[in-house]
This record gives sequence, C-alpha cells and structure tokens, in this order.
Amino acid sequence: MSAQRNPTRQRLIHAALELFAVQGVTDTTTRQIAELAEVNEVTLFRHFGNKHGLLLAVIEDAGVFAHLGQTLIRQANQALLNQGMNRESRPPSGSKLHPHSHPKVERTRLLPPFSLGRS
Repeated sequence: MSAQRNPTRQRLIHAALELFAVQGVTDTTTRQIAELAEVNEVTLFRHFGNKHGLLLAVIEDAGVFAHLGQTLIRQANQALLNQGMNRESRPPSGSKLHPHSHPKVERTRLLPPFSLGRS
C-alpha cells in the first residue's frame, strides 16, 4: 500500500508534525505522537523504525525541500545567465544547470541543526 493511501501513516505524520512544531523534535516522544494519532506506539515503529525515520517522513511529506531544491536550481540558472559565463565553463546551448552536472555547484547536505534525542 502506498504512503499516500495509508491513513494510519498519514495520521502519524500529521501528529508528529503538530507536536514537533509545538514542542520541538527533542522534547516530543514517540508515545505522545502515537497517542495523538490514536495508534499503538508499536505501530509507529513498524511504519518508521524510530523517531528519526518519522522525522524524515514528515520532511518528505511536507515537500518543502523538493520545492527549495527546485527554487535554488532556478536561481542558480538565472545567476549564471546574468553573470555571462565565459565560453570554457558555459554548459552546452539549451542545457539547464543541474546540481549533479555542473562543477561549480556542490551538493548540500540538509541536516537538522538539532539533536533528535531519545524517545
């Protein structure tokens, strides 16, 4: 069953998002998340493995990082066009900048700047 069609998984993600926003990730326990989602805590672990796995699902579900990545690529493309890249570093005509295909663009690891703590 896909993640989109699994109501239990979605309830857990929404409960986690709500609690993470109010209490922070470190101060939120898996038990609190399970109670708010009206499931057994074991169900949370079966779906996500641990609180870190649930946090990753919350981030993916929000779609914020996908949108952020697309926006950054568009901005980088525009900046390259605006600065008039020299002939040697110019990508082939009509090509778009992609983070994995241009030597001047480094991949950025997006990690949360907080401790996940224990549940």
